[in-house]
Amino acid sequence: MIKLLQKRKLLQNLIDFFRKTKVFDLYDKCNILPIHNFNEAMSGDLSFLKKDPNSKVPDFILQNLWIEILDEFLKISDNKISMMMLGKKIKTVYLLSQMDVFTAIKVSINAGVDVEPYLKKYRVKKENIDLKISLLKNEINRIFFSENKKENNDGQGHSNFEMSLAMIRKEGYSVDRFKMVVTEWCAILNQIEKQHKIQQKNGKRS
Repeated sequence: MIKLLQKRKLLQNLIDFFRKTKVFDLYDKCNILPIHNFNEAMSGDLSFLKKDPNSKVPDFILQNLWIEILDEFLKISDNKISMMMLGKKIKTVYLLSQMDVFTAIKVSINAGVDVEPYLKKYRVKKENIDLKISLLKNEINRIFFSENKKENNDGQGHSNFEMSLAMIRKEGYSVDRFKMVVTEWCAILNQIEKQHKIQQKNGKRS
């Protein structure tokens, strides 16, 4: 009983922290998140979302924040280049983050914590949490299998992110991966794609 109460108190603290995200000094928007940190987070290390690496931030907050950042990224990345460079990896990371959040919600429900605001936010019913987690797992496994099969067939070992930076530099842009933010990176990739489309149209006419 004591362990259950301790667990419930810990989960309630996480929920309270979650509601007060702004007290943490985080890279919470694409217009302040350096592309280096974005790439590291893409690799699974969400600690790069913290401005102070030594600060203590609950995992639940970082996972939820990462979902919001990926949502924003997908909205501002209006080009095929970044999608091509990141491939299915971004979708896999997005799904993993979602699964972590739904798992945290499930644990909170089992501990008796009120999670109604989060059920509304993620548009899921309490009785469908297990089904949601199962569907996410299936989708992640499907992507993981197809991506691994493709990598084995292609024999590619290059970093897609590094390739995107090389492409940007080749187009004449100056890139500091530690200072350039995600919004600027996306804007440049958007511009490169527009230029390529214009060149293709001009090539067809000539």
